[in-house]
Amino acid sequence: MIKPFHELTDDERLSLPSHGYTNDEIAEMYPQPEWCRHTNATYQELGCWGLLAGNIKSLTDCIGCPYEGKSRL
Repeated sequence: MIKPFHELTDDERLSLPSHGYTNDEIAEMYPQPEWCRHTNATYQELGCWGLLAGNIKSLTDCIGCPYEGKSRL
């Protein structure tokens, strides 16, 4: 079952690097939220820092995001 990245527990999120997953594998297993307009939000180097840090749990957490209101490429 695919679980969106924002629904990962802290333990699940923090264990991803130790498993050696690539950015593409993480994005496939745990896609970014449907409302997110960041092109590669789950990518470790260039993704959404709030999402990757576990601070994004709902759309309201994204208010003021520079990608808000843009279409995803």
